[in-house]
Amino acid sequence: MSEKILFFDHSQEMGGAEYSLLDIMSEIQGVDAILVSPSDKVISKFKSRGIKCIHFSMPSNILTRKREQVFSLSDIYNLPFVIMRFFNLLRKESAKLVYTNTQKAHFIGAIAGKIARIPCIVHFRDILPRNMLIKIWILGLYLLSTHIIVISKAVAKEFPKGKKIRLIYNGVKIQKREVRNEKRENKTVGYVGQIARWKGVEYFIRSAPLIIKEIPDVNFLIIGGPIFGDVEYFEELKTIVHNLGLNDKIQFVGETEDVSPYMSKLDVLVYPSIQAEPFGRVLVEAGAFGKPVVSTYEGAIPEIVENGVTGVLVPVKDYKSIAKAVNNIIMNPNLAKSMGERGKERVAKYFNLDRTMREVKEVITETIV
Repeated sequence: MSEKILFFDHSQEMGGAEYSLLDIMSEIQGVDAILVSPSDKVISKFKSRGIKCIHFSMPSNILTRKREQVFSLSDIYNLPFVIMRFFNLLRKESAKLVYTNTQKAHFIGAIAGKIARIPCIVHFRDILPRNMLIKIWILGLYLLSTHIIVISKAVAKEFPKGKKIRLIYNGVKIQKREVRNEKRENKTVGYVGQIARWKGVEYFIRSAPLIIKEIPDVNFLIIGGPIFGDVEYFEELKTIVHNLGLNDKIQFVGETEDVSPYMSKLDVLVYPSIQAEPFGRVLVEAGAFGKPVVSTYEGAIPEIVENGVTGVLVPVKDYKSIAKAVNNIIMNPNLAKSMGERGKERVAKYFNLDRTMREVKEVITETIV
C-alpha cells in the first residue's frame, strides 16, 4: 500500500500556487495523494484531473485575509479549533505526511502535524513584508516543519540557511506546448496574469502610446482578471485605457483557464511587477512558447529572465523603458527570434516539470523515510 499524503491548500481561487500544485499532484506517482481544500472551485478543478479531494471548511475571516496577514488577534478564538480539526483529519486518514501549499495552510498544517507527530513539508511560495510578527512566524515555521521547499532564491532569503531549505523551481510541461510564430501584419504585445496592483499592469498600459508612436500597427492584450478581489484596481485600469484613447488598441480578455491561444499570438510578453515577485509562472510559460519578455528586476524575475538573452529587464514603474525595450525587440526580428529560442532552452534546462517532479519526489521520499 502506498503512503498517504495530505496536500493542504487554503485558497478559494485557482492562482499560480494552485496550478503548480495541480501539476505536482497530477504527475506524482507511488503515493496516495489527496488534496485538502475549503474551496469547491479548487476541488472541482483537481477532481477533473482524477485527484482525490477532501473538503475542509474554514472560517471566512481566515480565508479572505491577505497573504501577508498570516493571522490576527481574532484567530485566538478560532485557530485552535481549526488546528485540532486538521489534527483529527490527519489521524482519521492515517496520513504519513502533510504537504502545505499556502500561508494559512502552512500555519495550520505545520502545527497540527507537529502535534500528530507527522512530518510536514512546506512548499513556500511567497515573499512577505519584513516586520517582527512575520519574522517570528517564519522562524516558527522553520522549526515546526521537516523540510521547506522554496520556489526561488528570492524566496529562500525569507528563511535561515540550513539543510531544511530546498530550492525547487516551478516547472511546466514544455513538451506539450504548441509554439506558433506565424507571420502577421499587426504585432501583438500582451500582459498575462492576475489583475492586482502589485503586478503593475498600469505601467504596461502607459507604455502603449510610446510603442504605438514607433510601431503604429500594434495591438495589446491584457489576459487575466482580479481573481483575488482587486476589482477597484481593475476599474482603474479601464479608466486609464479610456483616458489615453486606447479603447480600440487594448483588449481586456479577462480570466481564462487556458492562456495558450493568446500566448501563441504574442510577439512580446510584458510583466511589469512593482513588488518582489516570488517566482513568475507566466514568465516560464512565455519561455516555453519562445516569446521574448520585458519585465522588471523584482524578486525572482532575474532568475527566470536572463537580461539581454531571453528578454529585457527594466526598472520598476518605468513605462518609458518598457516601451523602448518592446520597440527594440519588435523592430529587430533576429533579436526577437534569438531571445525566443534561448528562452525555450532555458525553460527546458531549469523549469521543466519533469525536473520539478523528480526533485519534489526526492524531498518526499527523504521525509517519509
